[in-house]
Amino acid sequence: MTTGAEGPSRLERQLRWLLMAYPPGPRREELLDTILDGEQEGGRLRPSARQALNLLRHGMRARLGHPRSRAVVVLATLVTLLAGVFGAAAAAPLGWAVTPSLPDGAASDELKREVLPGLTVWGGGDAARWVRTGDGEGWQYGFAEYWAQHTDEPRDVAAYSRQVRDRLAAQGWRIRGDVELAQPLPDEEPPTSTSASFWATRDGLVLHFEDRAALRDSGRYASFTVSHSAPVVLWIITLIGGLAGALIGWLVTGWVARRAQGRRLLRAVAVVSTAAGLVILLPLVAFVMLYSIPDAAPRLVDEKFFLGMRGVLIGLWQPALLFGCVMLLLAATPRRSERSRPARIAAFGAAVLALVSAGFAGRAPQLVESARSAAAADRTCVLATPVWDATNGDPLSYHARIFVLPKTTAEQRNLVDAAIARNPGMRGYNFSFDPTSAAYRDAYCGGAPLPPEAGKDLPYFWDVDLSSPGVLPGLAAEVSRLPGVLAVKSA
Repeated sequence: MTTGAEGPSRLERQLRWLLMAYPPGPRREELLDTILDGEQEGGRLRPSARQALNLLRHGMRARLGHPRSRAVVVLATLVTLLAGVFGAAAAAPLGWAVTPSLPDGAASDELKREVLPGLTVWGGGDAARWVRTGDGEGWQYGFAEYWAQHTDEPRDVAAYSRQVRDRLAAQGWRIRGDVELAQPLPDEEPPTSTSASFWATRDGLVLHFEDRAALRDSGRYASFTVSHSAPVVLWIITLIGGLAGALIGWLVTGWVARRAQGRRLLRAVAVVSTAAGLVILLPLVAFVMLYSIPDAAPRLVDEKFFLGMRGVLIGLWQPALLFGCVMLLLAATPRRSERSRPARIAAFGAAVLALVSAGFAGRAPQLVESARSAAAADRTCVLATPVWDATNGDPLSYHARIFVLPKTTAEQRNLVDAAIARNPGMRGYNFSFDPTSAAYRDAYCGGAPLPPEAGKDLPYFWDVDLSSPGVLPGLAAEVSRLPGVLAVKSA
């Protein structure tokens, strides 16, 4: 090697970085000396691109060992692909964490005026990153819902939607496709409603507008939802995570392969374990990625991709963790000559502990929830500040409670029930009046039992599921004026 009084040359430093692609050992120094001797007369300051790629390619192959085996390359490539997918899935939440919130406050009010000027528009605000689809079977990007009731005549929803579309296009929104008219259901005779909709994007937001009119009464609603499209920073972080996962997958596979050289039993176990893990995980990853794609709605490509990433992370993290721990256990298995080395024995023990822990990792949420339920059941409930007088809870809550006086009549409660049902942002609701029910314990005591005889004087309430957190003010405006209603609170 060539070192002067000022230390290693620039060429040598760059070559040392490139030679880290090779497994640790004397081979690195041999290659470094050979390359430097060949470049001594040329005066090159840095490796050529071809030379760098050559070193990286041969170095990564050398990490696998078994130079005459093609099967190890195939297995390592598949493991690398799988690890890259899980790396990308694990990194994606970090990208979502740095994305901005949906329009709120003044920005939300400005959006209402842009889309539906001259109308009283409810809804808006921020939303969770992911929410259940309307049928509860899948997931979609979190969205804020806006709506306005109006009775413009005639009921030409297509013409009204085109007016909104043209107005948004003039304000810089990119319209995706034409206005679509909803077809009545095949068994709906005569049809009960008609609607028209379109999609638009601007500044990282996706807007879905819909105007719908009931044909048997005067009900007419124009509504739109706003959600995120994937920002550039999310793609970058996901790509970095995928590349990091792929690199780790290749290095760990190479570590196992080199450790298995000359050890028939370990080699057989490694091949069978790796093949079994791939046979199980690769089809599952492909299925989850395809199953996560929403059937309805012409969403952007990024939503389909990141829904798949989220499905992989949530649904398959435990088998992937088990597979990774098995690989580490195989790599840490000491040779006979190493069984007296404390470091090797400690690594093997840590790998065994990680494998056992991974096997029980899936039960952790259930154990935590059981502990919380047990703690709540043993806790004494103190009814201090009434929950209907307390400040609203989580601003991103998708759950609200409507409290009414116990003395309200059945007719008055029916009016409240009807007002809840006609709210466009309502996804479901239940009425509670039994002091011994779990709903009462959750509402008034955080899951703990109520004091004896305390529940008979407490207000009845509805638990309401909302489509987005900003629905709450519109729901409150709809029901607060009705007789007997005490408060509308997020829960």
